[in-house]
Amino acid sequence: MVHTFRCIFKRFIVMLLLPLLFMGMAIGQSIKLDSLETKLNALKTNDTAKVNLLVELAAAAFDIQSEKTLTYANQGLQLAEKLNYNKGMAESNWNYGMYYFKPNKKLSLEHFLKALEISQKIKNKYLEAKYYNSLGQIYRGLGQKDEAEKSMKKAIQLASELKDRLSAAKYEINYASFLNVHGETDKSLDILYRNVDVFIEFKEKSLLGACYNNIGTTNSMMGNSVVALEYFLKSLKIKEELKDKPGIILALLNLSSKYREYKEYQKSLDALFKGLKLAEELNDMQFIPVYLEKIGTTYSKMNKPKQALDYLNQSLAIAHKLNDKYKIMNANESIGDVFVRQKKYSQALKYYQIAFEKAQEVERMRSVSDIWRKMGFAYLKLEEIEKAGELTNKSLDIAKEYKMLNEQKLIHFQLAQIDSANSNYKQAFINYKQFKKISDSIFNEKNVKKITELQLNYAFEKEKQALAFESEKKLLVQQAEQQRLRHINLLLAISIFLLLLLAINFYRIYKIKHNTNLLLVKQKEEISELNDEYLSVNEELKQANEQLFETKKKVEERENLLNQITENIPVFIALLDSHMEYTFVNKGYADVFNLTKENILGKKLLDVLDSDCANTSGKFIHYPLKGEHITFENTILSDNKNLRTVQTTYLPYFQSGQLNGVLVCSTDISERKIAEQIIKASEEKLSLLIKNSNDIFVLVNEHGEQFYISDVATKYTGYTIDELKGAINDVIFPEDVALIQKHWENVMECPNVADIVQYRHKHKEKGYIWFEAVAQNFLDNPAINAVVANIRDITERKNIEKALEESENDKKRLLQSEIERINYELESNQKAITVATLRLIQNSERDAQTIEQLSQIELNTNPEGKRKINALILDYKRQSFNSNWDEFELLFQKTHQSFYQNLNIKFPNLSANERKICAFLKLNMSSKDIAQITFQSEDALKKARLRLRQKLGIERETNLVTFLQNI
Repeated sequence: MVHTFRCIFKRFIVMLLLPLLFMGMAIGQSIKLDSLETKLNALKTNDTAKVNLLVELAAAAFDIQSEKTLTYANQGLQLAEKLNYNKGMAESNWNYGMYYFKPNKKLSLEHFLKALEISQKIKNKYLEAKYYNSLGQIYRGLGQKDEAEKSMKKAIQLASELKDRLSAAKYEINYASFLNVHGETDKSLDILYRNVDVFIEFKEKSLLGACYNNIGTTNSMMGNSVVALEYFLKSLKIKEELKDKPGIILALLNLSSKYREYKEYQKSLDALFKGLKLAEELNDMQFIPVYLEKIGTTYSKMNKPKQALDYLNQSLAIAHKLNDKYKIMNANESIGDVFVRQKKYSQALKYYQIAFEKAQEVERMRSVSDIWRKMGFAYLKLEEIEKAGELTNKSLDIAKEYKMLNEQKLIHFQLAQIDSANSNYKQAFINYKQFKKISDSIFNEKNVKKITELQLNYAFEKEKQALAFESEKKLLVQQAEQQRLRHINLLLAISIFLLLLLAINFYRIYKIKHNTNLLLVKQKEEISELNDEYLSVNEELKQANEQLFETKKKVEERENLLNQITENIPVFIALLDSHMEYTFVNKGYADVFNLTKENILGKKLLDVLDSDCANTSGKFIHYPLKGEHITFENTILSDNKNLRTVQTTYLPYFQSGQLNGVLVCSTDISERKIAEQIIKASEEKLSLLIKNSNDIFVLVNEHGEQFYISDVATKYTGYTIDELKGAINDVIFPEDVALIQKHWENVMECPNVADIVQYRHKHKEKGYIWFEAVAQNFLDNPAINAVVANIRDITERKNIEKALEESENDKKRLLQSEIERINYELESNQKAITVATLRLIQNSERDAQTIEQLSQIELNTNPEGKRKINALILDYKRQSFNSNWDEFELLFQKTHQSFYQNLNIKFPNLSANERKICAFLKLNMSSKDIAQITFQSEDALKKARLRLRQKLGIERETNLVTFLQNI
């Protein structure tokens, strides 16, 4: 009675406080949103910091004002595109995808794909993993199994490559849920159990709650109801602590399924209507149809078909509107169940057929098996036995493949009915035996799991459990003995009664002999039945003893396992009773004091600890005796005379609800202390280096605001450190502001690359000074969480560079003047040699005409005249050529100063005439002009050119003029 009153009172308190908790959560989220909007209104510049704030606002508004999510996502995307800020564009597209995730999955998919494409472009693996995870969920909702699995695996791979254990664990939860739906329950559970420790380590309660919920769901599908209920309750507790409204909705849904399983339909409905109300408050269109479908299913089990069909049809209408194949499948299957309960089997088959088609589309083979079994039952009732057998056997194949024991049990029972209808009694008996075997297996498995669970949860109360088992055994023995005595007494009473009847009615024995014999036969049968009952009780008692023996054996195995764990973990464990005497210590604890466990057990705490350690421990030992836990550090002198630093935690030890002692857990933290001292010394050294450095050391947050500046900045700028903190645009030379903005964008987009910029910084009294900054993005590094910049004064260097630049300009001007003079002189010489060449050719033509006239005169003269004319011609040719050549050669050498020098160095064996031919060819003169100038025939000149080729060592394929022009 008291227990019932307490339960009612607790439910009343929860119903009273739950709306207040949700109101507090909504107010908290609204305050956060208002704070971010205030920051947005304070921003005056359209920069990447504003894009990041808009992205954060869109995410914050998602749960309380979803329309604002769309507004801020749109503003963020437009500004990011204007600034060409890739990360902002990616995150804004992701916010779009999250907004459309429930109402329009195809549009959500488009935005997720855009976000992924941008993240791959900027090579941001963190964002890429995040977007792959979202794609996996949207593909799963669209029924694209292969794409969903591929995306989920890619997200886990990228997070693992980044060594981001928390994100990898978060993505693995989604993948485990996917595996569970598609029949890989063992693999799913392995992943979930492995990641529980990760979420506990990172203190991620929300993710831990989700993990517990998935473990409960998976165990529920496997028929492990006890374990499932435990994890559902753990999940609900965490969601209530976090005031997580969506999480509570999911937890209530799971709890309702357990109530329905235990046939507590009213409790199931209470949980469902409460969850539906919360889902409607959030306008959560994913959960509303699910709740409607489960309410309809519960009314169906309560034999209320009108209410059931009303809720199921509502669920089906919303599922069609969402085009959610899973929900369409579930609603149709549940409507089919209602018609089966009404014995309207033909109508049921129509809905089962639709559910089956949807199950095939989403490749949910567990549901395919379930629907085939139900269709087989409907056909059985319609006396279509062959069709019923075919579908039921197909269902059995899938159930075996996916290890669905509960489904196999139902199928074998149905097959036994089908075989009976076919008069195949032998096969019916085989299927019924299989049904019983699986039923017993499930029952035993549940009991074993329940016992194992109790052993794990109450490891420190094993003695109490053993006593409880012994008491139960004695009680069973006593009950059996009492029942046996009752049977004996009853037998004796019947015997005495018979003797009395014989004594009193002896004289009538012959008359009623026949009746007496009949009575004796009847009594003999009763006695035989009593004996059989006695034997049955003895058999039950024997089985109970065997079960108790097996249970005791399992307890001992668990105790051995616990001993192995406590002996090998790097923690020193001890248990003190209320008198501060040791009742348990592990080997590690004994080794600390260089004692054995036997030497410590039974002693008092202060008899084991040294004086210093006892004084320290004495200050804290009273805390656990008051029901509190305390952690402190103390030092212990080890066996090698070295001091060891130990961190100790005192915990109150409760047994049967009573404070029964103190649990001591200690850890050697000597190495950690040494490491902390090294880190402290390193930090002090770094601080001194920064303080005495001539460079300015600056830390900048993600909004571009300086929040740490080394003291040397005052020396260079004249400003105090407080004056310099915050945004820097006001102290930057106006023409350099765009340069600084570009530098900031480079730093934010490429976290792994340092970026350098030179700019002018305002001095408080002396105008502007030149700075050079080297900055790198460490915002994603939790140890730094800032952009680190190293700045040095380069004003003197800039002045030197300016002076050098002016000097170089002077040199360039002088050099340009000299080049112009040389070019002018070269141009003049070129013109002169051209004129000289023309004159040389003209003189040669004139001299040729004169020689031709002398040759004509020679024909009409005597031999003496011919001799004199020939001598005159020869002398004229010599004088004419030499006088023309001397002037030409002088101009040629001025124009082509290095030609003769290079020619003599490379080919010293050339004759004077050959060098002259080379000069003419250098000027690209024709063979006719050269022959005329040199008074040679063209054939003679041709031979001269062949000899020249040989001396120059060039082949016939090489152009002689080109060769000479390149010298």
